[in-house]
Amino acid sequence: MTALLFESDVESPDTRAPPLPPTPSRDYLSYSAIRQYQTCALRYYFRYIARIPETTISAAFVFGGAIHRAIERHFQNLLEGNAAPPQDELFAEYRAGWNEHALPIRFNKDDRADSFDNLAKRMPKAFTQSDLARPAGKILAVEETLRGALIPGLPEVLGRVDLILETEQELIVADWKSAPDVSVLAQR
Repeated sequence: MTALLFESDVESPDTRAPPLPPTPSRDYLSYSAIRQYQTCALRYYFRYIARIPETTISAAFVFGGAIHRAIERHFQNLLEGNAAPPQDELFAEYRAGWNEHALPIRFNKDDRADSFDNLAKRMPKAFTQSDLARPAGKILAVEETLRGALIPGLPEVLGRVDLILETEQELIVADWKSAPDVSVLAQR
């Protein structure tokens, strides 16, 4: 004998409306969101639409953020009219940035925390000896958030720039990129 498992007034799967897609949680676009979409649309969906939280954070991402923090400290000191901090203070800023993440850090197969530390000890020296550390012009802002519409009818664009300088001829907006190779600390 077959038992009735469902009430007869319940819709069959064929007559139900498809589920509505989740509503995006943000009213703006960012470089990281656009880049994620270009790299992997599914990961973009998981992160920005479905809002599935990450369970780990990549070591390269943590490294880049920690190096940014050290460079930010350098330029913040200059903005405030102080001398550039010594390299050991820049490394301390790097370590503080490395340690501030709550998620477990995910390493590639050949990476370890001490290899990133060794690299981070060399980067402040390379940075402070480069022309990038002594910009021409007046520092107007460090780690500044900019938001605005670029195209009417589309979401605003939100971004953080690392440094804004003013010279006699121009306004310079700089964004720093770090890479595992010490020689590659580029300004875009």
